[in-house]
Amino acid sequence: MAVHTSIQPRQKWWNVTYAAISMVLALWGAYDYWVAIPAKEAAVAAYDSAARSVEDFEAKAQAAASAPGGAQPLSADEVAAYTQAKSVVDKGRPTPPAAYDRPVQLWMYMVGCGVLGVPWFLWQWLGTARRRYSLEDDGTLVAPEGRVGRSDIADFDMDKW
Repeated sequence: MAVHTSIQPRQKWWNVTYAAISMVLALWGAYDYWVAIPAKEAAVAAYDSAARSVEDFEAKAQAAASAPGGAQPLSADEVAAYTQAKSVVDKGRPTPPAAYDRPVQLWMYMVGCGVLGVPWFLWQWLGTARRRYSLEDDGTLVAPEGRVGRSDIADFDMDKW
């Protein structure tokens, strides 16, 4: 009676698990690349704009106060804009994204994990699912690589074992 076997099921499920992990990492990289990093850049740009506005309003108010003849101080609209800009500046400057953030998210996560990793592990999963091995009664091994007869096996190298 011939013995039939295939790759262990856990090997198949490891490939599926790795593909899922790669997909999650790719989606995370895409989110960071298109959403999180631009949001950080926008926050830094808003802070820099508010800081320039605060400096301009303070310089204008100081010039009006030191000018002879009672120059007009800031208008009500300018005071409101100054207060809003000052509240942004008082929160502190947000940390800008590092220069390597976008390339890492693009190449490591989106390309490496998503474009290359997911198909690779799914291909391995499909490839291992179809592999079947059989040891026939006469000692012939039938594998996807071919048939190996009992007489073709000369010796086993037992150094590894």
